[in-house]
Amino acid sequence: MPAQEGSRASIEGESFIFVIGAPRSGTTWLHRMLERHPGIASAPRELTLISRYLAPAHHSFQREREHMDRGDWKQGLPLVMNESEFMDGLKAITTAVYRKVLDSKPGAWLILDKHPGYTYHLPLIEQLLPGARFIHLLRDGRDTAISMLSAREKRGFGARTMDEAARDWAESVRLARLHGEAVGAHRFLEIRYEGLLKETEQGLLEILRFCGLPPDEAWCRRAAAENSIEHRQVSSGDSALNKLRREPGAIWRQRMSLKQRFVFDRVATVWLVATGYDKKGWWRLGALDAMLMAFYPLQLRMRRTLAAAVSALRTKVFRPVPIKRN
Repeated sequence: MPAQEGSRASIEGESFIFVIGAPRSGTTWLHRMLERHPGIASAPRELTLISRYLAPAHHSFQREREHMDRGDWKQGLPLVMNESEFMDGLKAITTAVYRKVLDSKPGAWLILDKHPGYTYHLPLIEQLLPGARFIHLLRDGRDTAISMLSAREKRGFGARTMDEAARDWAESVRLARLHGEAVGAHRFLEIRYEGLLKETEQGLLEILRFCGLPPDEAWCRRAAAENSIEHRQVSSGDSALNKLRREPGAIWRQRMSLKQRFVFDRVATVWLVATGYDKKGWWRLGALDAMLMAFYPLQLRMRRTLAAAVSALRTKVFRPVPIKRN
């Protein structure tokens, strides 16, 4: 709806802005800046409405309907309603929740929400809120992976291994860009974390224009200053990395081991190249790196084989004792 009207009569898909991106890509930082705009209403933290409430319910309905269609069994909500009726119920919940968000901030006309998990449910968001706009915050996957592992170590959440972190980043980028191609540039804006960090004020101006908000330079200047990483860290990241953030590539070059670089390369280099962050062969920083890692894949296969054999042996040796009945 037009920014100058500030109408609160209805909630349409065009009223929504979703910040998406891989975990540890700076989405919390961007969300905290945007939520302070007078025209934007947002919950004070992540709602997780789509990813943890609606998407699981939608998945359960789809799964039960598929089982019924195959004749496996008959149970669940598909017994009493069709998919259209079920989706109407999800839409009613969506409207009720976001209406409370909008009503919490008089004068706002846009609704902002974000959660890294939303990237995995973009088609569902499209069904529930057609016309919504999406801001994809893209960060170098190697720095993102290091931040994921740091969050796991310090806070107990996120990817456990470099392989998992690389897959999380690559899949998030793939799904976000796929959705961007589907909805078009008028509803999908990709912003690089590194560029927003360097030129925060200009980045915010671009985002305001994309959202249909007046390009308020004074607000952008104030928001950039108040949320500078040197003055305010909004996420539970590793503050020891802050000095490295301003230099592209400094984090992964200093924190990634050779084995971690090798693993990330095998999993996600295709997306490093596609997003323009680097070219093939980036992981070889030293003259001997390729030689040192020549037999690493074989070592991994041997470890997996040994682990599987040990697991099978334990299952056989420590199998439950059967209960003898008289």
